[in-house]
Amino acid sequence: MFGSIPSILEGRIEVRMKGDSKNEWGTVCDDHFDMRDAQVVCRMLNHSGAEFVASYGSGSVDSPIWLDNLKCRGNEDSLMECKHRGWGQTNCGHFEDVGVKCKNDSAPTPPVVAPNSKFF
Repeated sequence: MFGSIPSILEGRIEVRMKGDSKNEWGTVCDDHFDMRDAQVVCRMLNHSGAEFVASYGSGSVDSPIWLDNLKCRGNEDSLMECKHRGWGQTNCGHFEDVGVKCKNDSAPTPPVVAPNSKFF
C-alpha cells in the first residue's frame, strides 16, 4: 500500500497479476469498493481487519488501473477471488484510486516504514 502517511496499516491499494510478463503494479478503482473488499485486502496483508475505506491520492498516471467494480463477499483470501469487471477493464481515472486503513488487534502498532515500500 502507498500513502502520504508512512504506515503498513494504511495506504492506496496497488496490485499486480501473478504471471504477468510485464510484472506491472497498478491501482484499484473505488467504484463499488466497500468494507467487504477492504477486509480482504487487510487479510491479504496479515492484518486482523479493516477500519475504513479511503482515498490516498492518485497512483502514477503511467500505471494501469487493474481492478474495477470489485464485489467481494468478505471471506476471500485474495482480491483475485472476488468478482470484478475483468483484469484491466475499467472506466475509472486515477483520481478514483482506492485505499484502506487496516487494524491489527493481535499486535502492537507496527513501526513506520519507508513511504515507497510495496507490500503485495
